[in-house]
Order: sequence, then structure tokens, then C-alpha cells
Amino acid sequence: MFRQTRYLGICAGCALVCATAAAGQSAGDAAGSIDGTVRDASGAVLSQVVVRAVGPALMGAREDVSRDDGFYRIPALAPGDYELTFTRAGFEQAIRRDVRVRSGATTTISITLTLEALRENVIVGPNASAVDRRGTSLAAVMDAQELSDLPGSRTVNAILSVAPGIQFAGFDVGGNTALAPRGGFSGYGFPGYNRPTLEGIDISQHLRFAFPLDYGSFDQAWVGLGAYGSQLPSPGVHVQVLAKSGGERYRGSLYAGYQSGDWQARNIDPGQVARGAAGGMGLSARDVNRQDGYQDVNADIGGFFVRSSWWWYASVRDQRVSARVVSFPVSPIDTSATIGSVKTTIRTGSNGTLVLYTHPAIARQPIHLGAFLRGEAVNLSTDSTSNREARGLVWKAEWSAPLSASLLASARVGQFVVRREDLPRASSPRFEDLATPAVDGGNRTWRESLQRTHVSGSLGYLYEGRGGRHQLTAGGESLHAIAAETWYQSYAGDVLHVLRAGAPAEVYLFQTPSESRSGQWWHSASLSDSWYAHDRLTINGGLRYDRFRLFLPAQQHPTGRFNATPQTFAPVDRLAVWNAVSPRIGASFDPVGNGRTLIKSSYGIYRLPPGTDVAFNANPNAPVWWEHYEWTDSNVDRLWQPGEEGLAPLERRGGIALESLDADLELGYVREATAHVERDFGAVNLSTGVIWRGERQQGLRQLSDRSFEMFTVSTILRDPGPGGTTLAPGADGPAVQVFDVPNISLVPSEPVVGNVARSNSDYTTWEVTAARRFTDRWSLAASFAHTWNRDHASGYLGQAVRTNEYAVTPNDLINTDEQGRHVFRTWAAKAHGTWMAPWGLRVTPLVRYQSGQPFGRTVLARLNVGTVRVLAEPIGTRRQDSVTLVDLGARKDFVLRGGRRASVFVEVFNLFNVNPEQTVSWASGPSFLRPLSIVPPRIARVGIRMDW
Repeated sequence: MFRQTRYLGICAGCALVCATAAAGQSAGDAAGSIDGTVRDASGAVLSQVVVRAVGPALMGAREDVSRDDGFYRIPALAPGDYELTFTRAGFEQAIRRDVRVRSGATTTISITLTLEALRENVIVGPNASAVDRRGTSLAAVMDAQELSDLPGSRTVNAILSVAPGIQFAGFDVGGNTALAPRGGFSGYGFPGYNRPTLEGIDISQHLRFAFPLDYGSFDQAWVGLGAYGSQLPSPGVHVQVLAKSGGERYRGSLYAGYQSGDWQARNIDPGQVARGAAGGMGLSARDVNRQDGYQDVNADIGGFFVRSSWWWYASVRDQRVSARVVSFPVSPIDTSATIGSVKTTIRTGSNGTLVLYTHPAIARQPIHLGAFLRGEAVNLSTDSTSNREARGLVWKAEWSAPLSASLLASARVGQFVVRREDLPRASSPRFEDLATPAVDGGNRTWRESLQRTHVSGSLGYLYEGRGGRHQLTAGGESLHAIAAETWYQSYAGDVLHVLRAGAPAEVYLFQTPSESRSGQWWHSASLSDSWYAHDRLTINGGLRYDRFRLFLPAQQHPTGRFNATPQTFAPVDRLAVWNAVSPRIGASFDPVGNGRTLIKSSYGIYRLPPGTDVAFNANPNAPVWWEHYEWTDSNVDRLWQPGEEGLAPLERRGGIALESLDADLELGYVREATAHVERDFGAVNLSTGVIWRGERQQGLRQLSDRSFEMFTVSTILRDPGPGGTTLAPGADGPAVQVFDVPNISLVPSEPVVGNVARSNSDYTTWEVTAARRFTDRWSLAASFAHTWNRDHASGYLGQAVRTNEYAVTPNDLINTDEQGRHVFRTWAAKAHGTWMAPWGLRVTPLVRYQSGQPFGRTVLARLNVGTVRVLAEPIGTRRQDSVTLVDLGARKDFVLRGGRRASVFVEVFNLFNVNPEQTVSWASGPSFLRPLSIVPPRIARVGIRMDW
């Protein structure tokens, strides 16, 4: 432990010392900046003008002096509103108020000073262009007021739901998924590789672990969508959340929201009931997607210990959700969370700051749904569910300071530590069906944990010379992660019974207990230059270096029912090592010269991090050990007995079947190109452009003796149609050619993680966005995105469409293009805003539209290699329901004595009570097109808010 801690400290020092040149204030940084040019009334530039910035987010003041060309720049400002003062002898002082600084963006404020004898002090509001003249990143930013106005679940997903280009697998209505997110999301069609940070600390996988966040403590959320500088590692959606700080006065707030199931409508129609949206246990089918209740209490307080030197802030949140889902018609699913956050800011030296932050949280879900073979299943009773609890903590310590007028430095260290565990609610035998989504019987005893340490640092330097002005920044970071998965016991008797349309078919025999651990070191350095080549042209170039090292700690596999001999595994310090360099470049051009019209473009390469799951796949001590057999139920009791399994396993995990990494395995990567035009019309900003991403060189776990070429046995089977489950020679549907391996090939095989020849995916999006700043009593943010997908996937929305993600067997090519890709289109539109209505009402509407997920019917094929699922129709033959949701919030503020404010609010979700099906069963058979998830009906929330 001491050696590890010392190594992390060395990495922190190296990240700070060896950083030598990255792009200005990058979009990936939490801070923003202000720059501009000062002129006199004749238009001549003015030097030696003192520009001073003050604001509630800043301890003291920050200053800069305009150069010979009139240019000034105040970098590394916390997001918020500032007041600028421009002072020079002989000229009247000018004051610019309400200057908004956003995360990762540069706000340009140019001003004209008047001679002292001609005019008094000038005090004006902001008239800066809303477009960032320097940066090229694609992002959406919301401040504390916008976050407070937004109706919804008060989660990160609520923020993402209004961001351009993001599509969801499932929709939240009134917080029904606030503490139990269902499905994922994609940005511009590209799923995965998202990187959320909380106060600069990487909290990737927080949704997977159901780690809840303290929404009321959010001061600003930056949602990065693409065209990143070299500081950000991956091409997915990056969400950076900054927490509120204390300040120069004491302040606090209280939020309390409440919903009752009695206030909710019903929206399941007879057609959905006829296709399987059934009730149970005395519950009507029309009630299975309703909420039983929701409450959310969030209180915070902050202030100072010492004015201008030591601030503090604290917040606590208690959230409870009780919701029903179509896939569990037995009872409501209750989820609760208790969250806290504490932050203190200490001034060091004249302008330096030290920030300490911690965020503990716990979430409980007594009824948790899930299955071993399916992502989306129908649990028939509480016996088949589990009791889940998740606990976690985020903490950080961060120091930053200007070392000189041109040199800035920062360093940060922190951790994200989280675990989740399941306890079974019954001990009866477990059954799962290949033909239907039904599962029954007791669940597992299981735990998963993650500990990630994050160290980072940066240096920024403003260089001014003959070649123009260069904002150089260098950054570095190190991440150390340990992931563990423990199966204390699998299912009853360590046996999973697999049925096919209710008939015994296969069996999994588990070797528990088992615990697998894997780790990763990730070191990176970024160098970039934001070159102000001309007042109209900024070029952002950068280079990123990443080093990944996977390792395995010492571990063991104990004895169990199906494992008589314990095994010990020595540590592997260098399981795999990759070194990668990724270039990024972007340009912003102002063709007119007034800062109102900008043409932006970018190109970048992103290396895809391997993740600890790759080490899990290569670990001989697998996360869970099992052998998979054909099952012949000899005594017809529907329970597996020893000897009823096949002679040889169809597949096995763990044990003697060592999984390895191909010695030539290369990291996957993504190429990205963007081109946009932005136009600021004063209060309104418009943007349109194209984003292309190409995913290349992906890797996948493959069986070494079942390569693509080994599938030499071709068989013509026929599609039984929507009512049948399995391809058969005597069916009366279209012919389907499937491929198998000879029986002689069915011997224990070594799975190898290697690159896949057919793994290229392409995503092209055209988008339009519009934003209107809050003026004349209203604001608006709207977007439309249309995406063309040519991608690989083994499933969508929890629905399996084939066995492998990429085409590693000929069966993966069935009903795809020649590369094994699914070809389809999706589109989405969204808009939200605020209107100050009569009688002091603050009205916030939110409209979301998303095209339905394209899909195709799937069917089973029984082969020598086991039962596999294939596409009977190409993806895009059918399309799920498109979703249009309208939410509406209204708030009334009352000003109390002493500057305090009280508010009452009402929010209505799914205003028009629509009932689109978010997920249906794609599998042929009696459950085909059965609704698995239906958008919940209209519901209202009421609440109060106090600010003082």
C-alpha cells in the first residue's frame, strides 16, 4: 500500500512538472476565460488598460493589463457571472456587468473607452457574442438556475435528455428511473466510452453501479458532445459537473418535491394488453407502468469561515422512488438514496486556491430485476429478483494558482470508490427461457466493486511573439483502477435451468464461490496550442499520449460443488501494455470579423481505452466459473440431475479453459471529423453542421478453434414465422442458410481476445441547434439531429439480435450488410426554455421527440455449437414506437423579509398521456411484440423551494 501511494504521489508530481504545452482553455477544463480587445473612440487599440474581474465565484479579484495590440486575457475563471472594470489614466472607467463565463469556453468582451473629459463612467450590461470565438468543441452548458428550472428526475440523465444529439434507450417520466436508470444512451449515434467527472474526478460507470448524485449541489454542468481537444481521452459524451462553493455571504436553500400515485393517469391500451402487457397478483394490466410515489428533499448551506480566504459548503439529499414496470407486474419497485456533499475552498498565497471535496452516497433497491441470459427479462415473482444495495464515495483535493501573469498551474488527486451487492429473495431452482423473456426462481448472492484513483495536473502559458499569440497548455494524468466481481453463490444448487418455450434445453453448472480481480494503470500526457493566428482565425492543435497497462493481482478460486480442487493464481504485473499517440486539430474562422459568424471544423483520433473487462476476459480466474451443457431431462421432472448433461460442455468459463489476449491485439480507435457554421443574431444563436465518426480495429473474445473459417457445414433451414421460435427444415417460411462446425471440432477451446477483421462502424449526423438567451422574459434551447448508422451490435435495448457483437462467424452476417453491420437511421428533436408569464409565474416547458428504434425479428437456430440467435429480418424492417413527450413546470416566487425567497411549483410530466412502447420483444414465438417497457402515464409533482 505504501509503495502504491508513493507511486501515485510521483505521478502527481510528474503530471505537473512535465506538462509543457496544451491548448488554451480547453473544452475539457472546468474553468473558462475572458478575453477581448480595448480601443478608443477612434478605433485605435489601447495598451496599459487595467482589466479587473470580480464575481461571487472568485476569491478577491483577478487582473490583466492590455498589450500593445489592446488584447487582454483573464484565464482560469470558475464558471459564473463576473463584473469587469476597465481603467486607464485619461479615460473614463468602464464597467461591464453580468459577464457569463461557462465551463471550457472563452467569453470575448471587447470595449471602447472614452476620453475622461467627454463622458462619465460607462456601466453597461453584456453584449458579447454567445459563440465561442476560440474553441471548436461541441458542448452544451447549464448553470445552477437552468438546472433548477429543468423539470424532470434531477439527475445527470435529466441534463443529458436536453443536450443535442443524445438519444436514450428509455425515457424518464416524473423521476420513475431517477434511481434505477434503464437502458443507455448514445451521442450522435455512437454508444459507449462516455466519461462523466464530478469536480474533475472520473466517475465512469456510476450509472452501472447506480451511484446517485447530489443534484441540488450542482453549480454548472458541461456536456461535451465531440470535437474535443487533446485533454479529453475518448469520443463519447463527457459530462463535467462542478459543485457549488461557499462565498462572501451565508446562504442556503431547501428543495422538496412530492408525487403521489393517486395523481397519475393510466395509458396502457387494450392492444398492448392483448400483446402481453399483463397484470398479476391482483394488479390490473393498466397499472403495471405507474408510479406509486416519489419524494425528493434536498437542502444546502454555505458561507465563509474567513472572508475572502476560507469558504465552506454542505448539501444533503434524500430521494425515494416507487415505480412499476411492465416486465414486473407483481409490485412496485422501491428505490431510495441518501446523498451528501461537502466542499471547502481555501485561498493560498495571493491568488491560489485549495479545494477539498467529498461526496458519499448510498442507494437501496429491495426488488431488483435481472437475468443471466437476457438484459431485458420478465420476472414472474419477487422470488426471481434480488435485494440490491450500492454504496460509494467521491473525494478530491485540488490546488491551482497563477504563477505569473502568463503562467498557470493546477494539480488534483481524488478517488471514486463504489460497490453494489445482490442478495437473493428465495432459494428455489432458477429457470430462464430462450424463447420468452420469462425468468423464475431464486437469484444469486453477488458483489461487484470498483476503486479508481485519479491524479492530474496541468501548466498553462500564454506566449506572445512574432508568430502570433499562443495559449500553450500541458496536462498529464494517471488513473489506477481495481475492479472485482464476487459470486458467493450462484443460483440454487449452483444450477441454472435453461428452457426453450418451456421445455428443458440446456443447463449451466456454476463453480462458486468465486472472486475475480483485475486492474489497470492509465497514464497520459497532452500537449496543445491554441494559436491566435489572426483576430479572425484560431487554430487549435494538440497531441495526446496514452499508456495502458493491464495487470492481475494475486487471487484464488476455492472449492465448491462442481470444483473439488482449489486453484491459486500468481499476480501478473504486465498482462498487456499499449502505447498510443492521438493527434487532434481544429480551427475557428470569423469570415466577417465581427465575431457573429464563425466557421468551425475539427479532426481527431481517439484511442479507445481497453477497460478492466479486457483483463477479466484474459484472467484464468474468471468473474464467474461455469460449464454450459445440453440438457436431457431423463426423468421429466424439470430439474437437472447429475448425468443429464451432455458428454462435453458447449462452452465453459474459468477453470482449465484459459482465456488469453492475442499477442498482436491492437487498441480500437475512432476517427472523428466535424464541420459547423455558427451565427449569433444577438439574442439568438444558430448552428448547423455535420459530425462523422468511424470506429475501427475493435477486439472481441473469440474461440480459437471456432474461427470464421471453421464454420464449414452449411444447412438450409426455414423461418417458422413470428409464431415459431426455432429455425427448422419443415417450417413453411423463407429459407435461411446457417453455418455450423463439424462435431469433431467440439472439443474444449481456448477463448482469445483479438482484433476482428469485420469491425468497422460508421456514424454520420447532421444537426441544427438554436439557443436564445434569457431576454425580454423568455429563453429557448432547441435542437434536431439525424443520424445514419452502419454499426455492429449483438443487441439493442436489451434485445439480443445475434451471438457476437462483431461478425466472427458466418451466422453473424445473416440479414446484415457484407461487413456484418446493421444499417438504419434515427432522429431526435428537443426543446426547452423559460417564460416569465404574468402574475410572476416562471414557466418551463420541455419537449422531447425521438424516432423509434429500428429492429428486426429474431429466431433461434440449434447447431452443434449450441443454440444461437440470428436475425430473421434485417434491422430496420420494423421500427418501435416513436416517442413524443411534453413536460411542463410552473413556479411562483415570493420575496420575504431579509432578502429571503420562497417558491411553490407544479410540474406535469407526459402532459398528453402518450403511451409509446419503449421496448418490445423481438424474439419469434408466443411473446413476439410483447411490450416490455411502456412510457409511464401523466403524473404531477408539487413542491416548495426556499432560498436565503
